[in-house]
Amino acid sequence: DYKAPDVLSAGGNRAILGVPLLREGLPIGVLTLTRSTTRPFTEKQIELATIFADQAVIAIENVRLFDEVEARTRDLSESLEQQTATSEVLKVISSSPSALEPVFNAMLENATRICEATFGNLFLRDGPIFRAVALQSQKSHVDILRRNPVIDPREYPGIPLDRALKTKQVVHIPDLRTDQSYMEKNELIIPLVEVVGVRTYVLVPMLKENELVGAIGMYRQEVRPFSDKQIELVKNFAAQAVIAIENARLLSELRESLQQQTATADVLKVISRSTFDLQTVLETLTESAARLCAANNGAIQMRDGDVFRFAAGYGFSREAEQYGLEHPLRLDRGSLTGRVALESRAIHLPDVLADPEYQVTGYQKTFGYRTILGVPLLREGTTIGVFALTRNEVNSFTDKQIELVTTFADQAAIAIENVRLFNSVEARTRELSESLKQQTATSDVLKVISSSTGELQPVFDTMLENATRLCAAKFGNLYLCEGDAFRNSAMHNVPPAFAEARKREPLFRPGPSSVLYRVASAKAAVEIPDVLEDEGYIARQPRFVSAVELGGFRSILGVPMLKDGSLVGIIVIYRQEVGNFTDKQIELVQNFAAQAVIAIENTRLLNELRQRTDDLSESLEQQTATSEVLKVISSTPGELEPVFNAMLANATRICEAKFGTLWLREGDSFRVVALHNAPPAYEERRRNRSIPLVDFHPKSAFGLFLKTRQVTHIADVRLDQGYLDGTPTTIDVADAAGARTVLLVPMLKDNELVGSITIYRQEVRPFTDKQIELVKNFAAQAVIAIENAR
Repeated sequence: DYKAPDVLSAGGNRAILGVPLLREGLPIGVLTLTRSTTRPFTEKQIELATIFADQAVIAIENVRLFDEVEARTRDLSESLEQQTATSEVLKVISSSPSALEPVFNAMLENATRICEATFGNLFLRDGPIFRAVALQSQKSHVDILRRNPVIDPREYPGIPLDRALKTKQVVHIPDLRTDQSYMEKNELIIPLVEVVGVRTYVLVPMLKENELVGAIGMYRQEVRPFSDKQIELVKNFAAQAVIAIENARLLSELRESLQQQTATADVLKVISRSTFDLQTVLETLTESAARLCAANNGAIQMRDGDVFRFAAGYGFSREAEQYGLEHPLRLDRGSLTGRVALESRAIHLPDVLADPEYQVTGYQKTFGYRTILGVPLLREGTTIGVFALTRNEVNSFTDKQIELVTTFADQAAIAIENVRLFNSVEARTRELSESLKQQTATSDVLKVISSSTGELQPVFDTMLENATRLCAAKFGNLYLCEGDAFRNSAMHNVPPAFAEARKREPLFRPGPSSVLYRVASAKAAVEIPDVLEDEGYIARQPRFVSAVELGGFRSILGVPMLKDGSLVGIIVIYRQEVGNFTDKQIELVQNFAAQAVIAIENTRLLNELRQRTDDLSESLEQQTATSEVLKVISSTPGELEPVFNAMLANATRICEAKFGTLWLREGDSFRVVALHNAPPAYEERRRNRSIPLVDFHPKSAFGLFLKTRQVTHIADVRLDQGYLDGTPTTIDVADAAGARTVLLVPMLKDNELVGSITIYRQEVRPFTDKQIELVKNFAAQAVIAIENAR
């Protein structure tokens, strides 16, 4: 049967012995012995060859196991290195939330080192262009980027940044010399290859809501493609960079909003303290607006017939102010001031030298500005002045800055109007007293607004009390809109029967004959001199008649509270005698209505500010907790207990839970491996104790958790089926530990339940979605820690 005669003839072999090399019953090789004579091998020789074959198998297996251990050790070392780098970057983010440069530098340094790249850079997108903001490179590359820090992909089609912008995908080029951009002699790629020596290149996009905000580029000077793990690591750093950018943006907005709130409060204080010192008010407004909007200079020009004269300035030289005083601006389109006055709206010129209509070159040369913004000071729709801000370089103002200057312009108009009213009544002794009362009331309201930031009720009460008293009314109400209905939000001196009727029905829809309905329809003040002669009363409309009889009033004035043309509420004041309200009284209530709208808007902005502050604080707290856990993982790579304890402590604290447990599954039972702040009696029964899975009631939330392997949220344990049926495990949690609300989050590996993080509250208070998401993140980290330790 022997089929290899060539082997016999070549070696002169006659007798041959073959012994298999077996591993787990399967042959992995053969040990062969031959003789040139016809002499069989003995049994002892065959047995000896078999022993040698077994030893060969052991040696082969040892080498294989050693190679596997070495490979796993390398993987673990690489994983720990990546986690340590991530921890370092998170540390930088948490220690400098508003400074992006140290974050980018730390990120780029770690990514370059771990990915074995020669150097790298980080680009941020600004509209259609990209700007290099961080570098880890050699001098030749740095020199190139310094000469061209801004890259416009539209000018260099086909470069990696252009591809990433179009595809939003990773761009990996194994050899730039064979890439189409190099072959076509792209002006940006040629120096990279021929001067810097780049060969292998990868560009990873930084995405926010699928929008490209930047990219991280990594380079090698030899042809050696990056591995999938290395690219995945850079993608992780890119995601962290986007988070850092968003955090910095939120913090910047927060600071900007706080600055604006403070400046507005300061201006209101000046207005309230210097009610009739117009010059002080205008100068304060000009300085505050210029400082908050990063303008070099600011000015207010007041109308005097057909010209505008310099009234207040900030940042100008004495010579420039004198020039402005000696050269009033005409009401025409040759100047920004004239144009604003003609159109009664804000006008923004990014570069006056590029504007074909701009003619006041003497002003431009004397004052030295290039960019200018003008906002009208309006009184009853007429421009009485212009608020202007300038910048010495071409640098456009933002929409927020224009909105802020508009607010200051409104305040300036109010201040000017207050002074005009004061001056107009100075010649009339009787009107002087009335005007002073109105100014004092306005000042009181402004004081309440500035001292009760975020609280509307004292503002409404003070406003309504002043409006009622100064307009010689008997009582008043302030209503806020809620859809097509109104809510009674403030009352002053209201007759008991009328007040009781409003309290019984705080939210109502007014009938067509009511003042509220008429004001809401017209969005203008509505006056009824005598309700008994009004068509609604004559037609005996039930609600109207009831209000008249309960309140005993005869004349009514209703004034709308408007924001951007939309109705937000109505102030109504009542007299118990017949008579018209004067134009000044109607104007006074309108002024109070405008201040009420400002107070409401200020409160809304402050609440948004507080919410953003809370969100930012919560985000930083969660990042710090994650950083702490990663620090524990990296400092104790083979130990699970300190990782579990750190994880559980952070999850319990951040989620405002009373205590927590971490369970691991062991066959058909669960064992508690970590507890945090658990009641002593419960901890004694649970620590290092196993609970068989069959002990959990199948219809309880705990049983459902085991079956579905999904997050299970128990709002009240005492309503759970396991507690109602007296299951010991559930009774123990509810009665011995005092738990009411429970959150169970699975620890899954390949969709198999390996454990659970469970946190408990001793009151009925469900956990939020953010808190549940945080515990899920910790559960995922626990599984990674378990796998790394294994």
